[in-house]
Amino acid sequence: MTETMKAVLVREHGGVDKLLIEDAARPTIRPDEVLIDVKAAGINHLDLWIRKGVPGHEFPLPMILGTDIAGVVAEKGELVNNVQIGDRVAIMPGFADPTSEETLSGNIHLARDYGIFGETRNGGCAEYMDAPAVNLLPIPDAMSFTDAAACPLVFLTA
Repeated sequence: MTETMKAVLVREHGGVDKLLIEDAARPTIRPDEVLIDVKAAGINHLDLWIRKGVPGHEFPLPMILGTDIAGVVAEKGELVNNVQIGDRVAIMPGFADPTSEETLSGNIHLARDYGIFGETRNGGCAEYMDAPAVNLLPIPDAMSFTDAAACPLVFLTA
């Protein structure tokens, strides 16, 4: 039996009435991923675009929103060695094939398969989310989860 969690998702574009709080399958992780116990998720303008829709662009729906996330590592895959269970982390929102030429050259945003959590892959407006371990940013004990969740996508944009 699959474990479930609560999540905020969009099944179709439209107004705020299209934001749904539903049970969703708790993510399972790959060997290079972690499961994050989400403590804070910010709302970014990208979340509004996903909900409203963008003329001429198709988003994969349904989608769990949330590009700005902070939480605690709850599980880690057997290949993960950069964090431990219990570590406080924020999530860098952009991802691509880590072996692609663009990623290896430091131009991940130019990779053909580049995506952002909450836009092309489920995000963090849920009790749990899965993410590649390379996307983790340690957060200091003195920083709150809400402050840490306010940073990732705006820093990426900047």
